[in-house]
Amino acid sequence: MSVEARPFAPHLTLGRARGRERRRTRRLATTLERLAIEPIAWTVTHVILFSSDLSGPKPAYRPVHTIRLRAPAPPGDAVVEGR
Repeated sequence: MSVEARPFAPHLTLGRARGRERRRTRRLATTLERLAIEPIAWTVTHVILFSSDLSGPKPAYRPVHTIRLRAPAPPGDAVVEGR
């Protein structure tokens, strides 16, 4: 694997569109911006880092590393540093 010259730019990809699909994606984004969407909440149990290969006709994604997360402490059981 070669090292890229450009600086690393961490990001979260929620979707990808190429070519003609970009126009429809822009229309969808405009429609979504007009909606009053209520926030949602869920529990995240792990995070997976993926490597993406965009060189072929379709993107290929490969899991590189998984980080399991611990459950948060119950309310009132706050951890105080230095005690």
